[in-house]
Amino acid sequence: MASTYYRHVTLVLLLLCIVTSPTESRYREKYPPKSKPAQLNQVPIRATMQMPLNLCSEDRNLKLLCNCIPEDPHVKAQTAKCWIFGEEIPRNDPDWLIFQTQITLETLKLTVQKGGNLSYIPSDVLMKLKHLKQLTIVYGTIENVPEYSFGNLTELRNLTLHKNQIRLVHPFAFANHPYLEEIHLQNNEIIELDKEALVNLPKLKRLNLDFNNLTILHGDMFAHLINLDELDLESNQVSLLTRESFKGLGNLKILKLSVNNIGYIGDTVFAELWSLKELHLDNNHIEKLSARAFDGLNNLYTLNLENNRLTRLERGIFTGVPAVLTLNLKSNQLETITYNNFLPLMDNLVNNTNVSLHVQDNRLVCDCRLLWLFDLRNSTKNKNLRNTLQQMECLYEPKDNRGLVPNSIQNQMSDFSRPHDILGYDDSTDYEDPLHHHHGSYGLQPPPVHRSSGVASSSSSSQQMNHHFPAPVNGYPPIQDHYDRSVGPPANQPLKTINGKQVVTLMKLRKEDFLPCVKDGPTELPLSRESIAVDPGSRSSVSASTDSGGPTLGRSLGSAAGVCLLAAMLTAAVC
Repeated sequence: MASTYYRHVTLVLLLLCIVTSPTESRYREKYPPKSKPAQLNQVPIRATMQMPLNLCSEDRNLKLLCNCIPEDPHVKAQTAKCWIFGEEIPRNDPDWLIFQTQITLETLKLTVQKGGNLSYIPSDVLMKLKHLKQLTIVYGTIENVPEYSFGNLTELRNLTLHKNQIRLVHPFAFANHPYLEEIHLQNNEIIELDKEALVNLPKLKRLNLDFNNLTILHGDMFAHLINLDELDLESNQVSLLTRESFKGLGNLKILKLSVNNIGYIGDTVFAELWSLKELHLDNNHIEKLSARAFDGLNNLYTLNLENNRLTRLERGIFTGVPAVLTLNLKSNQLETITYNNFLPLMDNLVNNTNVSLHVQDNRLVCDCRLLWLFDLRNSTKNKNLRNTLQQMECLYEPKDNRGLVPNSIQNQMSDFSRPHDILGYDDSTDYEDPLHHHHGSYGLQPPPVHRSSGVASSSSSSQQMNHHFPAPVNGYPPIQDHYDRSVGPPANQPLKTINGKQVVTLMKLRKEDFLPCVKDGPTELPLSRESIAVDPGSRSSVSASTDSGGPTLGRSLGSAAGVCLLAAMLTAAVC
């Protein structure tokens, strides 16, 4: 009985197994269980990598390679220099995540290597680096700098984005950085800088926009940069300057506008820059400076106008810059520099030992408007300025209608080997009128001059000069070798000319050699002691024989009678 019972139970269980197995199989096919391999597929790819994600690990499988200081990847780095390889890195590329391992960085430099590319500011990455103080991105192709590109970088001190082909800078691009001191945007293609791009930068000291394509400086462009010290705008295409362009820059110390297209500077353009110390306007196309162009620059020390197209200086042009110590007028087309031009600077030129004046490579005419330079040469306390004046050149055209050239000019024509040091020889004795021979002709030896005092010795018979001159021919000395050939180039070297006029050394001329002043310009008188603040106890700067062999201009006179007498003497000499 029992065996029959167990047999029936076994049969029932067997039938249940046969019936339930296909049903469970169909259920599993319809609703498969979630396995561990399927769960791993939902994790980011980088999480499955065994190697650690660290900015300083120098993983060469990444699209950028970084070198950190300190180099230990287990220590928080302070400085990272990264190089971007390969094509464009997308904004959401996982490689950017490595910067999250070094969020305490203070200095970061991103350099795009040849073959690599970066066409945007990685703002999403930078916003995590809240301790960053110095950021540099170079050699990218970043055409635009959007607004708030560097948001959250409240500790930033220095921002450099040069050589990135940037063209447009949008409003608020660099806004709200309370400690930012320097912005470098040189060597880009910026054509316009929005006036709202530089907002809330109270600590900014330097802005570098050199080598861009800026054509105009909008009014109030720099109005928010109240503490800016240096503004660099060299090598742009700026052609027009207005007073509004520099509004708000009352604390600016250095302004560089070299290599632009500026052709004219009007009145009070720089009047807002009352703290300016250096102004660089060299290598422009400036043809005219307004008489009040530099008004307001009372603290200016350096004024650079080299390599422009100036032909004349307005009377009182330097009245607004009385503190200038370095004045560069080289390589212009100036025909003269007058006493009235330089009167506001005369105290510095005479008494300051640090003053520097550059007027080489102009077209100065050897006429009476340059006579004041002899007095300045002998009065200045600055040795370098004295040497500069000693070597100054001017253009000479014979005033004699017969084309006769004075001996002092022929000296320079006949032999360039003669040393420029003329302290031991008084040139005023070797000039000879072809119609009136006198004791100072080339046929006689002139009396010696002591180098220390410049006064001719009374014992000329006991002391003989080393210079021996040939006999005159038709009143003028022959052009031949009469100096030591070992100290210079061969004799008969042709004299340099410009537009048919001879280039001669100004300080080798005498008063009689100077051309009369043009009718539309006043004759410049030698400086009086009062005008140049010379010590009354000092020796007269224009005595009968100067210590530098210069011309005898007569004693400077301050009274009306003296001026009249001197004018009469000059008129007689010209006639």
